[in-house]
Amino acid sequence: MACPRQQTFCQALRSDFNANHWRGISKRKMYQMGAEKGGLMATLRLSHEQLPRDLKECFVSCSLFPKGHAFRKEEIIRVWMALGYLDGPGAEPFDELAEFLSSGEYFRIKKRSEFDDGPINIPERARHVYLDINDLARASGRLSRITNLRSLVVVGQISSGSQKSDLIQTLKELLIGMKCLRVLMVSEPLLADLPKLKHLRYLEIHVEENYGNASLPESICKLYQLQTLIRRFCGNKLSMPKNFKQLISLQFLETEPEAVCTIADIGKLTSLQEINTFEVGDNDNFGISQLENMNQVRGSLCIKGLEMVEGKDEALKAKLGKKEYIETLDLRWKLVSKERTESMMTAPHEVLEGLQPHCNLSKLIINGYTGMEPPNWLKGAPAQELNLKCIELSNCSGWKDLPPFGILPYLKVLHLRQMRSLRRIGEEIYGQDIPSGFPQLHELLFEGLRNLEEWFLPNRDIQLLPKLRSLSITNCGKLKGPQALPYLLENLPSVFIKNCPNIGKDYIRPSMTIGKPILKKDVECIRTSPVYCQKPASLKRKFADRSW
Repeated sequence: MACPRQQTFCQALRSDFNANHWRGISKRKMYQMGAEKGGLMATLRLSHEQLPRDLKECFVSCSLFPKGHAFRKEEIIRVWMALGYLDGPGAEPFDELAEFLSSGEYFRIKKRSEFDDGPINIPERARHVYLDINDLARASGRLSRITNLRSLVVVGQISSGSQKSDLIQTLKELLIGMKCLRVLMVSEPLLADLPKLKHLRYLEIHVEENYGNASLPESICKLYQLQTLIRRFCGNKLSMPKNFKQLISLQFLETEPEAVCTIADIGKLTSLQEINTFEVGDNDNFGISQLENMNQVRGSLCIKGLEMVEGKDEALKAKLGKKEYIETLDLRWKLVSKERTESMMTAPHEVLEGLQPHCNLSKLIINGYTGMEPPNWLKGAPAQELNLKCIELSNCSGWKDLPPFGILPYLKVLHLRQMRSLRRIGEEIYGQDIPSGFPQLHELLFEGLRNLEEWFLPNRDIQLLPKLRSLSITNCGKLKGPQALPYLLENLPSVFIKNCPNIGKDYIRPSMTIGKPILKKDVECIRTSPVYCQKPASLKRKFADRSW
């Protein structure tokens, strides 16, 4: 097998069969360099030379950060976007090669001793600078002369020997002259105000100590080209500027969900790709219609306060069916007053009917729904078009009958919790063709179904739930074990049953190995394989850690 250096050399030759290209590789003889002349570095340099120009730019930009810096893939890609490098190579061994090739454009100032008060020299050709917050004043003289600076990273905490007010003023004066700045990462206490940085694309603000309540400066709202805003905050409450909706180019917003929920007219941010949580308010500035044109939202979206939505027509304004990039949808209702519930008995069902997601959705969570039946899009032909892999229903207090979840072709996880009106899980859950129901189901959980009395399982001659691996039944005090339950249990590697007094030892076949304690009023653990027993805590952790 060829060593990495030989493989790199071969790839370099294969990239272009032109004779001049091969002669150039031969003349450099980089593949022959030994450890004394760089070794691995020479090989990496040769690899770098085969990259397209835009990928080289991305690679070299990483030299701005110190050796050992932990890059998050998403963040570094956003930095590349801000700098105008549209494509990136992903996670690679950036640091040594990037430092070796940066040629002075990327300048990192190592933290100085508090006793070292000498000037800091920064080359005039520097375009990207990284320094400690306490070195800002000493570096300000040279920084002020660099009018084409593209990236400024100010890190660390203010030491006892530095004056916060002086640092704030120094940074403000520097930023006024940085007309070409595209990337700014800085500690929050230094940003009491921001000058107009019309080219700024990326702003990251760190707060490394708990400063209590905090707010973003209103001047941020004038950064009309801003694509990424990351605000890491350790305090009690973060308030957002009143005119935040003006950031029409914003694509990525990373901050506390509570802060995002305070943004009025967030629907104007039509380029936004991540919001995580949206809470419906009591006026149009926070209405569910704000989601109408936010079709770039992706990943996870939690919609809270659905009790504020009055019917299907209003729910349809969210246009969830057009949001093809959402993978996880979490729909939540709060408990409302008795008077409101009685006057709007049909509203929850109508609202859920109007929140039909795009068929690409992978995970659906419904919490606090008080309607008496499921939506039509979870039944029949519409349901079969869904790509759902995980469904979690919690505190759906009025739900009496379950839809035919068994017809969902890709469903792997089904969790049912705290559904007090559910008394029977009948054969309809499997769909019209019972043997073919739940073809992909791996995990099944019943928790706190205190009024559930019956769970239909067909007889042993029908092969049911062929891929089931985990079954958890807890706090289902009225549930009687189906006659076919022992045949279902005997091939499962993970079973946990607790506080289910009506599922007793009569349902366990003699051939099964029973874990301790022996079944009495509650079954702590049933081990259906002599070599494996899933403990309660670890089983819960397994469910919690699983993402789909």
